[in-house]
Amino acid sequence: MPVYNSIFIPSSFLSFLTTGLRHNTSLQHLSVSIPLNEDIRTFINVINVISQKNNLIELKVNFRLDQSYSNCSWEESEQIMTPLFYEQVLPAVTNMLQSHTTIRLLWIEYGSINFESSQPNWIELVKHLYETIFIHPSLEYIEIEPELCNPPPLMEDTLEDQKKTLIDKHRKEQPNKPLPIIKVV
Repeated sequence: MPVYNSIFIPSSFLSFLTTGLRHNTSLQHLSVSIPLNEDIRTFINVINVISQKNNLIELKVNFRLDQSYSNCSWEESEQIMTPLFYEQVLPAVTNMLQSHTTIRLLWIEYGSINFESSQPNWIELVKHLYETIFIHPSLEYIEIEPELCNPPPLMEDTLEDQKKTLIDKHRKEQPNKPLPIIKVV
């Protein structure tokens, strides 16, 4: 269930979340909204703590702009969210998957981004995420869903372009593990 643009979460929430996650040693399922702003240190901290939760098998994360952007227009929000998503969120999720080997189910929801925007390095970041998904030892299902719109062509096209190569690599390196289900909606 997406959290829509009218609800903003303060970034100060992240310190409470991080502390709670550090102290909960038996957490298996987590669903959380993570507010983003241009100071990404606290966001990275939360992702690092999640990466250390070896019992966690199911994660649903909604990445949103924090409350400091509540007065921005839709276009301004997209302009801010787009580079944050590609340059911060995707690499952080990729790193989390590389260090977290027990996660089986992952949902990633994110605020609206600009469909026309693209940078050459973004394609490489998307490719790296998909490569990590296909070689992950336990991931069975991942859903990547933007808020209130269709997924950006960059996400869909990159997956389609890489799919055969990634499937072949997966079958070669992990022949006994079923292919992960990737849903970009």
